[in-house]
Amino acid sequence: MSKPSIPKGTRDFGPRAMARRQWVCSTIRGVFERHGFLPVETPSFEISENIGSFLAEDDSNPMSDVFSFEDGEKSIT
Repeated sequence: MSKPSIPKGTRDFGPRAMARRQWVCSTIRGVFERHGFLPVETPSFEISENIGSFLAEDDSNPMSDVFSFEDGEKSIT
């Protein structure tokens, strides 16, 4: 049985680190909003076809650690 773990390239943030991160993000957001920028949010995953040849399968490519799953007929990355 393997030990539970989080995906490679990710990490957990404890309460103190999250408070700091939220303060930094809210400060940056406030400055941007004061200068007329509006927030935009996009998905954290993409249809594999949109990424194309960046999904090389050799270990020297940083995109080799991309996770994919199927959503009906399309592969999602």
